[in-house]
Amino acid sequence: MSGAPARTPVTRPRERGPRAWPFYAPETATKVAQLVGDGSVLSIGQHPAVAAFEERFARRHGSAQRALFCGSGSSALLAAYFGLDLDPGAEVLVPTNTYPTTVTPLLLLNLRPVLCDCDPLTGNISLDDAARRVTSKTQAIAVTHLWGHPVDMDEVSPLASRHGLAVVEDCSHAHGATCRNEPVGTRATVAAFSVGSRKLVSGGMGGVLLTADESVYARALVLGHHPDRARDHAGAALGRYVDAGFGLNLRGTAIAAVLAADHLERLDATIDIKNRNLELLARALEQHAPWLTPPRRRPWFTSGTWYGFRCAVDLPPDRAPAALQLLRDSDVAMSTRSVLLHRQRLFSDPSPLRTHVPQPPALCDPDDYPMADAAVGRSVAIETLQLYEPAEELIEGWAIAFQRVTEALGRSSPDG
Repeated sequence: MSGAPARTPVTRPRERGPRAWPFYAPETATKVAQLVGDGSVLSIGQHPAVAAFEERFARRHGSAQRALFCGSGSSALLAAYFGLDLDPGAEVLVPTNTYPTTVTPLLLLNLRPVLCDCDPLTGNISLDDAARRVTSKTQAIAVTHLWGHPVDMDEVSPLASRHGLAVVEDCSHAHGATCRNEPVGTRATVAAFSVGSRKLVSGGMGGVLLTADESVYARALVLGHHPDRARDHAGAALGRYVDAGFGLNLRGTAIAAVLAADHLERLDATIDIKNRNLELLARALEQHAPWLTPPRRRPWFTSGTWYGFRCAVDLPPDRAPAALQLLRDSDVAMSTRSVLLHRQRLFSDPSPLRTHVPQPPALCDPDDYPMADAAVGRSVAIETLQLYEPAEELIEGWAIAFQRVTEALGRSSPDG
């Protein structure tokens, strides 16, 4: 690419910019130190910090909801699917454009995931494609609110009602989001949230199961939580199994609960700050990099923020890699990586797992998901971890980088 800008960062070095998420209030560090200092962090039963976090999380999502703090988002999903009590071998409609553990817990429960293509505008599950894959064995549908953008639950509910399907919402990217002014996670039979890693609400490692269904809640308790706690909710059918349960320790820790509570308490303020930064970023792209199209909100995405800011790349395939590399050289952190499950070996040839997984996934034709391939193949995610504090100066630096690369693209074009 002739006339390319020098490989020199135009933004501030990361250590001098806004802090990278997650970070916590000083008083939260003090609370964690107290847990360690007094030894209460080693409590065998339900710790008060865990109970307080669960109560606050449930209250945020409505008076009918129960929250169950788990060790990870993956374990919350495992408990959610177990809680549904589906028939062995039942099929569950799932998105192909999602994180693998939205789907893989099904394999441990003798359930069969059926991959569905994605909506080209949001990247979320295509409900039209899901509807055509319903069979007499289909008993549930799982939806992921990908990158923080909700699936339209007003469209999910009729599909589920028409076919008698349980609904699972994976809300791991969508803390604080609402669909038509209703919090995500509240229209499903059961929902799961990750509160690990770099999520908007993070305990470092953790997850939350959310449900208004008492039977789902009771089964999830028996699967992986302390017998003393499960005993109060098991009822007659499960009561005989409480003492041993399944022996799976899926509980979240008190330290993780304290950390996650910090983020949950200021979630709305965090969303406001990030949205202001993302508006500045979108404006910078529109003015200085028209070949990068920011993600757009659909009308039902009524509040919340983007967990990942995935932009469409409008460049010829032979020119896009060089342009994106120039941005990386200018200290604009980006990623083109996205996992499409239909491109994973597990869903085209699970034979090595047959002796370990009772019900392998439904085999798929990798070429049967054109919308997902198109949506992911021409996109790039701009890293947003430094956009949880005011970041005007950082984004101004990015704007300079966008402009330089755009000018270099013009000089290198056939008409430039």
